[in-house]
Amino acid sequence: MHIPSQRHGKRLVARLLVIAAWGWSIAVWATVMWTMSRHSLAWIPAAAATIPLFFPLPIMTAAVACLTLGFAVIAGFSIGLFYVVPALMLFVAAELSRRVRQRS
Repeated sequence: MHIPSQRHGKRLVARLLVIAAWGWSIAVWATVMWTMSRHSLAWIPAAAATIPLFFPLPIMTAAVACLTLGFAVIAGFSIGLFYVVPALMLFVAAELSRRVRQRS
């Protein structure tokens, strides 16, 4: 039985957090688009959350987390609060990725 290393486990958790944040953002965007307004800018965090999937650098993940959190603050009294969770997921993923890269 193969037991993955701790570094591999952190990398996997970081990747799963990015995917979960992306999925959450898409779900929020779809809900807004279909129920509230077709001209909403809620697609911006959903589109930005795809960047760490293709460029898994800690700095990219942290930048997208900041963008998502900024969107959550700006749109805080309407749909923005739903983007706090993916922002936190992305911050944790960025920190895990940074720790993995730092040790290798």
